[in-house]
Order: sequence, then C-alpha cells, then structure tokens
Amino acid sequence: MSLILELRDTFMELHEHKETLFWAQAMDLTGYVTGSLEKADIEMKRFTSDPSWLSKVREEEARSGLTSEEKLILDGWRRFFDANAIESERARKMQEEMVEMEGELARKKMDAKLGYTDPNTGKHLQTSPVKLRLMLMTNDDEAMRKAAWEGLHDIEKWLLNDDMLDIFAKRNEIGAALGYDDFYSWRVQINEGISKRVVFDKLDDLERNTRDACKRLVDSVKKEHGEDGAQPWNFDYLTQGDLTKQRAPYLSFDTAVERWGRSFAALGISMNNAKLQLDLVDRVGKYENGFMHLPHPSFIDGGEHRTGVINFTANAVPGQPGSGQRALETLFHEGGHAAHFANVMMPAPCFGQEFAPTSTALEETQSMFMDNFITDPDWLQRYALDKDGKPMPSELIHATVEESVRTLAHGMRGWLCVPYFEKTIYEMSDLERTPDAVMDAARKIENRMAFQPALARPTLSVPHLQDNESSAYYHAYILAQMAVFQFRDFFRKRDGHLLDNANIGRDLAKVIWSRGNEKNFMQFIEALTGEEFSAKATVDLVNKDLATVHREVDDALANEKKLPRFDGPIDLKHDITMIHGDKSISRSQNASDFPAMAEAYGAWIREMEKDADK
Repeated sequence: MSLILELRDTFMELHEHKETLFWAQAMDLTGYVTGSLEKADIEMKRFTSDPSWLSKVREEEARSGLTSEEKLILDGWRRFFDANAIESERARKMQEEMVEMEGELARKKMDAKLGYTDPNTGKHLQTSPVKLRLMLMTNDDEAMRKAAWEGLHDIEKWLLNDDMLDIFAKRNEIGAALGYDDFYSWRVQINEGISKRVVFDKLDDLERNTRDACKRLVDSVKKEHGEDGAQPWNFDYLTQGDLTKQRAPYLSFDTAVERWGRSFAALGISMNNAKLQLDLVDRVGKYENGFMHLPHPSFIDGGEHRTGVINFTANAVPGQPGSGQRALETLFHEGGHAAHFANVMMPAPCFGQEFAPTSTALEETQSMFMDNFITDPDWLQRYALDKDGKPMPSELIHATVEESVRTLAHGMRGWLCVPYFEKTIYEMSDLERTPDAVMDAARKIENRMAFQPALARPTLSVPHLQDNESSAYYHAYILAQMAVFQFRDFFRKRDGHLLDNANIGRDLAKVIWSRGNEKNFMQFIEALTGEEFSAKATVDLVNKDLATVHREVDDALANEKKLPRFDGPIDLKHDITMIHGDKSISRSQNASDFPAMAEAYGAWIREMEKDADK
C-alpha cells in the first residue's frame, strides 16, 4: 500500500471511530460505554502526534516522479503532522494523561446534578446551564435570575474544588515539554500558525477601540436602573430580555427548521450531498453547548467524491422565551460550519477535518457570518413571521438592530474575558494557581472588560475550558467576528445587499470552502475580500451613532420590498435527519420532502412546548 493510501485509511478509521463515540457521549446516548471515548481519543492522538509519520511524508516528498496531485496530498499531510506531531515521548505520554483526566472530569460533572436553588421553595433543581442562561435573560423575577446566576457560579466553584487546576497544570507541562512558554502559546501556534503575542496584539487593539462604547452602555443602565442594574443577574435582562420576549412570536421554534432551510437555499448554499444529523433540544445529560463535528470529512478520493457525514447540536428549551431565536442562531451558526466542511473538495481527508492545521478562526468566520443574518432588518422583515404570517413590526426591528449595535461592544468584550483569563491562568505558576487566585482573576478580568462585578455567564463556566481541543482558542471567535464584519462590508459594497444573495454561497464555496485548510485564516480573508484582515469594519460599527443606524434600517426595510423573493425548492443537496438523543423525529433526502420534514419536526416541538406548559 502506498503511503498516501495508508495515511488516508488509518486517519479515516481512527477519526470516524473517535467522532462516533464523541457524539454518543456528548448526546448521552443509550449504549455508550463509559471511558470508550477517552480510549479512542488517545488512539487518535497517538496517530496524529507520532513523529515517524512526518519523517515518512518528507521522505516521500523527496521522491522523484510525483504527480502534481501527489505533491498536493503530501504537502497537506506534512502540514497536518507539522501541526500535530510531538517529538518528545514524554510529552506524548502527558497528552494521554491529560485526555484521561479530562474524561474523568466530564464524568464527574455529568453526575454532579448541578442546577439552582429555587428561592421560593428552597429546593435544589437540577437543570442545564443553557436553561440557567435563558432564565437570566427572560425571567421577570430578580430573585429567580439571581438564583440562576448562582447556579452558573456553582459550576465555577465545583470545577475549582475538583480536578480543573490539575488539568491546567498538565496542559502547561505539555506546552513546556514542546518548547513553548505555556499551553496557550503552543495551541495558538499550531491552530492559527501565529504567535500568542500576535493574537493578543490584535485583541488589545480591539479592547482599546471598544472600551468607551461598552462603558457608555453600562453607565446608561446604571443611570436608569441604579447600581444593581450592572449586577450579572440583571444586566442582560435589562438590556435584552424584554426584546427577546417581544421577538418570540416571530421567531418560533416550531418553524425554525423551515426558515433556516429556505434562507440557506436562497443564499445559494449547498450541503454537497452530505449526510447530517441535527439534535436541537436541550436535556439533562446532554453537552451544554452547540457544536458541529464531522465523523467523515468530505474529500475527493481518486476522482470520486466521498461526501461528508456531519453532526450538529443545539440546546434550545421548548416553551422557554427565546428558545426559537436560540434554535435559529444555532441552525445558522452550526449550519455555516456544516456547509463549510461539506464543500471541501481537496484530494485527502487531512484538508477537510476541523482540527489543526485548519484555522479555528476561519471555521468560526463561516458559522458566525451565517448567524449574523438573523438580526439583519431586511431578513427579519422577510423571514420573522408570526403564526398568522404577519411580519415583525418595523418598530421591533428598529429596536432589535439598535440593541445589537448598542450591546455589540459589551458582547465582544465579554468574549474577550475568556482568552485574557486563559492567558492569565496559563502564565501563572502551579503554586500561584490556587482556587482563590483563579476565581479572583476571573472576576478582575470581567470587571475590567465589562465594567460589571461579574458576567452573566461566569468565565469559568464556559465549557470550552474543560477540553484541551477547545481550550486556548476562544480568541478565534473574536477574530472571526472581526472577519465577519469585513465579509459583510465586502458583499454589500459589491452586490448591494446580503439578503437572499445567491452569490454568497457560491463565492464562499469556490474561494474558501472547497479549498479546505490549504491557506491560513488571514490568507483566506484576503482571498475573498481583496483586502488584508482588519478590525476597521468592526470598530466602525461599534462606534456608529444611533441616528445613522436607524437611517440604515429604514433603507434596508425599503430595499427588501424591491428584492425578489426566493420561491424555489429548499434544495440544499442534503440528507438531513432531525433527532432527539436516540430518537429519530423526521428526515429529508431531497428538496421535495424538506417541507414535510420541517413540519413533522415542528409538530414534535409543539408537543414539547405543550408539555413544558403543564
């Protein structure tokens, strides 16, 4: 067997096995065997970190008579092993120990019965962090909101009283063994191909340019509602909660799938014949954050397209105000990830897998570009309809857009808390990294960034920190959001509008998606927009005056009426199954049965909402 075929087959066998188990564990599926994911993850990491593969690839690259496709494939595998191979046997052993420690932490957390204490009854209620965050946003009772925040804060305390500090230390041991200052320095270098210093130079610049806008918002809330308005259990409710409830009839959960499919079809987006599973509803035991993983990457194998197999999930809560908006956000966000990876058309699976050297910032740009649509005024006027088919009132659209602009700086600075916090804890010595010191660092960074005593979502409760594959990469969301605004400016200037613009799907597939990880983040941004990556569009939006914002909303609403409506079939070139844990709800394999799938799923959601009301 040639080296190229051996690499393909070994990677695919290990990757599919690990990802199948990852889904089973994250979704809490019946039949999952405790500990099997860690074993599969260790086997996968033994392959990816094995330096002998890198030597073999380099030897093969030096061979004469290679075809241009063979050279491309070998270059892809060399970059893959350059990013992942670990020369030190000691570091490889520590990596396996880290995986086992994280697996043990995840098992303990699942059994911990975390939740909140009802202030009216004194009874502890087990519930998911997702429901707690929705309570913070929409519950009218301040005591209940405070109880929800304390439930999230309990996650922080639980982590620091268990194994999390040992995991931080183990990660740093690995970084040091590989010649880096710390774990963060290593992860950002292999994921983005740039140094930690370069990343934080860009984050520092964004912090400076969003500081005044954020402080103005917090000061205005305190002026209107008193100092308590800045408390973490009050702030989001006061700035966003009422509008979330007002929007709910126009962004219902039961119609979310149809709305998502129609909008993606109008944008010219194809899933390239991928097979997708979507699990959108929250439940106890399920992983607490939306994600997309692909057990089978899309690639061209000897001229034949091996289509992607993709899983993605959300944590919407039927019957809870804002659940429909959350479902839509996740469908657009994770659907953006799915479209990206489903359309990779490179000649080996190493180009289309979601880990290094694939840029996390590039991945998140594709997903966040999509989820930004659902707060656009023209999208809301066209797609946000109530059960009688009436559009969202223009007054509510104006308020929604104003809210998104006013809170943008605060929201981005909330994201900044995570990378600045992780940078701080990984730069601590093991002796300095005590529970009190770590908790104190989280609160000080939140206060510096958000001008509040704490964030509504306490930094340590963010699940990304608990897994090595998602730790030390939250900066990617911020870089991605900056790129999103640059993308939006590019398409608006070139095409005049974003709504139902079929050029968007075609251009993203051609310029970025099809090429996999052939380029890095900044190279792909420039390839699409013709300009270097820049924060200019972000800074301009954060500091835009509200009179201009409302004038632009009026223009967008007027223009929407002139733009043709997409009335074609919802043909995403797809095979989609809607599931809930082990249960299959509905399925669509082509354009003709997509409406029936969406309606069957909507009917199931309506039954869930009835049960929630009881």
